[in-house]
Amino acid sequence: MVGGHRRFQTGMHREKHKSPSYQIKEGDTINVDVTCPGATLALAMIYLKTNNRSIADWLRAPDTMYLLDFVKPEFLLLRTLARCLILWDDILPNSKWVDSNVPQ
Repeated sequence: MVGGHRRFQTGMHREKHKSPSYQIKEGDTINVDVTCPGATLALAMIYLKTNNRSIADWLRAPDTMYLLDFVKPEFLLLRTLARCLILWDDILPNSKWVDSNVPQ
């Protein structure tokens, strides 16, 4: 999986972002292995306890085994956690709810 193309900085930002700690690219694309966890948790914190179904559906686990093979396990865990943080009122203290969040 690869991210989008990198935009070139101009002006003072060009010099500021030359440090290797700011570089999250590999070749011409963004390394999503670096950006995905932060972006997922940022969405979770922005929409925390809002019960926003449209955002939560973006974070839903893939529904086929073929698509599930393309998602890293740690990203799947973060997406599930973020989805549950957004849909806070849907959390139930029973095993049926836990099973409903496990990909089939």
